[in-house]
Amino acid sequence: MRKVLTVKITLFCLVISSLLNTAKAQNEVGEFIEAGKNDGAELAGAYLSPFFKGLGAGLNNNWYNTANVHKSGRFDLTITFSPVLIPASDKKFDVADLNLNLLKLKAGSPTESATLAGNNSDKTATFEYVIKGPGNTSDTLTINSPKGALVPLVPVPMAQLSIGVIKGTEIIGRFIPTTNLGNLGEIGLFGVGVKHDIKQWIPVMKELPFDLSVLAGYTQLKSSFNLNVEPNPNLPKDNPNTSYDNQKLNLKTSSTTINAIISKKLAVLTVYGGVGYMGSSTNISATGNYPIPAYDSDGNNGGGLETQTQVDPIDKKFSGANGANLTAGFRLKFLVLTIGGSYTLAKYQTPSVGLGICVDFL
Repeated sequence: MRKVLTVKITLFCLVISSLLNTAKAQNEVGEFIEAGKNDGAELAGAYLSPFFKGLGAGLNNNWYNTANVHKSGRFDLTITFSPVLIPASDKKFDVADLNLNLLKLKAGSPTESATLAGNNSDKTATFEYVIKGPGNTSDTLTINSPKGALVPLVPVPMAQLSIGVIKGTEIIGRFIPTTNLGNLGEIGLFGVGVKHDIKQWIPVMKELPFDLSVLAGYTQLKSSFNLNVEPNPNLPKDNPNTSYDNQKLNLKTSSTTINAIISKKLAVLTVYGGVGYMGSSTNISATGNYPIPAYDSDGNNGGGLETQTQVDPIDKKFSGANGANLTAGFRLKFLVLTIGGSYTLAKYQTPSVGLGICVDFL
């Protein structure tokens, strides 16, 4: 089990590193935050959407590799890997689709901008907003949407344990304890699912040579990344004693899937198909103290622009790539060893490969 957790955590570290090590990711988050709570969240959600949509789609995959349900006490432990493909339609976002309050497109700026999955050579949107001071004074702040990071897919590893209980029912569990990733942050995951043999309840079908079942599953992934958004060195601080060492970007992705599954076993080969619905959502929050430019209202710094502090500036929920899905796959079983693969058709298409141990002879 320790080796399983090590594999999962290592692969998730690769996913997170690819996100946070894109071009100046921390400074880009800082610019988002300068746009205020609403606009900052809108920009962050638009730019990161392929990542959390792909992550949600990946978490909704690999719940099954057969419609057959374990008898009581029998079990399997399976490790899978899914490179979730990001569609071309999600490599850019349209500024007109965002609910922006303070930001306005700068004259001559493109109306579309790259997401995390976009091309780093594409033009990006430039925004302006006015910081109003005393009387008729004001300053205009410019915010550039970041370039794409050429991320073509979101790799999602998974390990799960399935155990047969009673009356053609199987309980499925997924779990990673909250794990500290050093300077990167921390990550934790849990999931629970139920698969049930419905063929046993249909008199006409229960003697036919195939398996038929239904499955429902829920997975939640929590991750927290350390940030380092520094104040503008050219502006005085409203409070020189404020610390900015507590900044974190937090993502909580929740995924739910419901499927009907049919399979047929032919010697060591099992072929299967499934149809169902998958839904996910991600809550993005930035917590801690963040420096923002604002006018000196108390006159301590001469009445001009200074660095003030915004606490917990982003907290917003975004929907994933929700909708119907269709899956086809196969599994080969040699004694207790299983090898398989599948492909899921959905907005975020997902090929998967898996390796497992299945004990069904107790």
